[in-house]
Amino acid sequence: MAFDSYSLLASTYAARLDTSALPGAAAQTASDSVVGAHVVAGRLGDRALAASADAAYVHGMGLVLLVSGITALVTALLAAALVPNAKPAPARPEENPDMVPGPENARQ
Repeated sequence: MAFDSYSLLASTYAARLDTSALPGAAAQTASDSVVGAHVVAGRLGDRALAASADAAYVHGMGLVLLVSGITALVTALLAAALVPNAKPAPARPEENPDMVPGPENARQ
């Protein structure tokens, strides 16, 4: 199952938006997007619709961010648990010409 943040945001927004006082076409336009809701609210002078659209959008974004954060945390935990912990062999000084000589060779 893939996570679709747009679908989650759109469905949460549409479910939380109060369009009960609007006629059918205006309610559909307002439910389509927060910008559409503000256009309808501006034309009808309905401040409550604009406030409802803002609250519904913020709630939807909060839910998307929560789900995204949980998904990232679970992914990081799975990666930490499942990725092998390969430790590289320590490099010997003679194998790495860029290393500074040790203190035993400092006074030569």
